[in-house]
Amino acid sequence: ASSAEVGGARAAELESALAEKEGMLEELRGKLSEAVQKAEAAELAQASAASSAEVGGARAAELESALAEKEGMLEELRGKLSEAVQKAEAAESAQASAASSAEVGSARTAELESALADKEQVLDELRGKLSEAVQKAEAAELAQASAASSAEV
Repeated sequence: ASSAEVGGARAAELESALAEKEGMLEELRGKLSEAVQKAEAAELAQASAASSAEVGGARAAELESALAEKEGMLEELRGKLSEAVQKAEAAESAQASAASSAEVGSARTAELESALADKEQVLDELRGKLSEAVQKAEAAELAQASAASSAEV
């Protein structure tokens, strides 16, 4: 009986230890299940982030390409603007040169007109003197003819 009691007590201890170990095992299985779920969730989140990063990367690549295209257009427009400024400056310079030439031409024209007026005045004076000389010559000729006529009479 004593041996059976010892055996029964030992069996009870073992059953209690077994039940305790099974409880621990169940607890560990629950923790393992939670850990697996967390790992799977983390993996899904990582995959989603990677996918978002790929989408974001593709979008970033599109945006970089569009930006490079716009920068190219901007450089082209800057070149055209620079050309337009140079052409405008050249036209302004040509206009100033033409205006200066016109002023010089205008001044030269004024000089020539003044010289022409002076020459016309001199010419008028000479015509007047010539007219006087012709009149004097005609008067002298008439006087001479008259004197000759008087001398004949």
